[in-house]
Amino acid sequence: LFAAAFLPNPQKGFDRFIELYRIIQSRMNNVQALIIGDSKGEDYELTDAEFLGYISDPKQIINAYSLSDLFVITSVQDNLPGTVLEAMSCGTPVAGFNIGGIPEMIDDNKNGFVAEPEKLDDLANRIIDYINSPEKHAHFSQNARKKILENYHKDIVVDKHVELYNSIMKNPE
Repeated sequence: LFAAAFLPNPQKGFDRFIELYRIIQSRMNNVQALIIGDSKGEDYELTDAEFLGYISDPKQIINAYSLSDLFVITSVQDNLPGTVLEAMSCGTPVAGFNIGGIPEMIDDNKNGFVAEPEKLDDLANRIIDYINSPEKHAHFSQNARKKILENYHKDIVVDKHVELYNSIMKNPE
């Protein structure tokens, strides 16, 4: 699964996703991409991918994440992308690049993969290995959900903010 509200946004790296998807397809024939975004496949010459269009209904978004074996984020510039958190909340492991906050969310080889942006071939090999290992999927899926519950659940985030606020108020500069 790939998702971006505006697929042509160069920061989201959809062109990198297309390249990655084609590498994977050249090495295996039982892979299908789902794409959430504002455009249809004919705009990108990806007639073999399933374009779901722009989705705003949370239930439909949850269904897309839950149906997917892996969420792939190929952003070339990002901070702490919500799509990574959304995918992991649904128990969907994530593969992405070592940029911005992405490596803080993905524990490499535990709940997904992190690769250097210029190493598409490496990321493709790791995704293919993952697809061919159902036990990895189950393990990574559990770890993805666990990471969200232990680090990003709203109660934990609120507690961390309160703790930070209190520490600042005790020691104002």
